[in-house]
Amino acid sequence: MNREKGFIFPMAIILSLLVCTAIFAAVEIYLDEKKYAVLITEYYQRNTMELLALRDIRGIMESGGENSKGTLQFSNGTVTYQTAESDGDIAISLFIKNDTGEEFESEIRYNQTEKRIVRWEEK
Repeated sequence: MNREKGFIFPMAIILSLLVCTAIFAAVEIYLDEKKYAVLITEYYQRNTMELLALRDIRGIMESGGENSKGTLQFSNGTVTYQTAESDGDIAISLFIKNDTGEEFESEIRYNQTEKRIVRWEEK
């Protein structure tokens, strides 16, 4: 019985350290997942604004406004666009600013005879 003195305390400390390490690892994973979810949400909101703006701009171009510029307001941000005819295609520049203040830019080439996007470049 005397040889068992001091066995419980070191085991309790080791077990406590293991539990604390597991809790810290779980919190770190949770925070990373939360940050990832926010980034994905912003990405899809930006892409949705881009596609909706492009749909509206295409409607404007088909109704006769080839060299135009303007601003489209969405619930998650603002899209400013500018179009210009170049080499038989229409060059569309999109400047997107979301609610958090981040700015994105895209250059799109639209072939009006084929009615399709030839090139899409995000900067």
